[in-house]
Amino acid sequence: MEKQVEIAPDPTAIRLELGNGETRILSQSGAMEIVTKDGDVLGSKADGVVDYSQNNIDEDEVEVYNTLHIPNGKMFKIVLSDGTTVNLNAGSTLEYPIKFIKGQHRKVTLIGEAFFDVKKDENSPFIVTSRSLDIRVLGTKFNVTSYPEDTDQKTVLVEGSVSLYESGRDYDKDESILLTPGDMGSWEGTDKKISVKQVDTELYTSWMQGKLVLKGMKFKDIEKRLERHYGVTIQNKNKELEDRVFTATFDVETIEEVLNTFVSETSFDYVIENDQITILE
Repeated sequence: MEKQVEIAPDPTAIRLELGNGETRILSQSGAMEIVTKDGDVLGSKADGVVDYSQNNIDEDEVEVYNTLHIPNGKMFKIVLSDGTTVNLNAGSTLEYPIKFIKGQHRKVTLIGEAFFDVKKDENSPFIVTSRSLDIRVLGTKFNVTSYPEDTDQKTVLVEGSVSLYESGRDYDKDESILLTPGDMGSWEGTDKKISVKQVDTELYTSWMQGKLVLKGMKFKDIEKRLERHYGVTIQNKNKELEDRVFTATFDVETIEEVLNTFVSETSFDYVIENDQITILE
């Protein structure tokens, strides 16, 4: 019997997992229809966008979920069946139904970072589950940051209102935290508390314009941001550098120009080989 060899998925590819187990590889450019083996049209893809708002799937009592995986170094946009748009940052994953059931809650699950522009529907609250936090809205614009290494999960409200509460609990209006525009709600997983403060929302949404904003961040956390933004791998052998705090904003700079900015503030040596960066002791 011939031995079957499983091919590992390309870590640099945008992957769409369908509810029936099929996988599609999506390019950022070009147009195509997303069709199942049975001929059902789930949606269409144009440059950098997947659109489910015009699909021909009949509503059913059971929602079928797709999952979109965005690799490091890339961003993507999705239009859900209700017209809600979601901009996904690098290294993020969104699980969502191919069609929302009318009159029921609209539920999606996020790992990573995304900006949501939710279509208003007072009969169907929109709920984002992000690790141990649920974010409930009717129609609004907000940004969620919840990468696996983040100790705090941040929700920044740009427009409208959202309610924050612990995932897995039933929604209680009196016990949830209500944000108003300009608020950032931070969920601290260890203490299971939500703190709220006013912020400059542009700092938390400028990633959609390709900017990388680092504010009072330790270098060991900056490494993860650089890996995602530039699609590189960083090995840091300089342990003294890890806890150094930096504030900076980058736009069109190359990864080498970014590293040289940090070198100008605290001297260290590094080597770049293809997509591998080694920071020397």
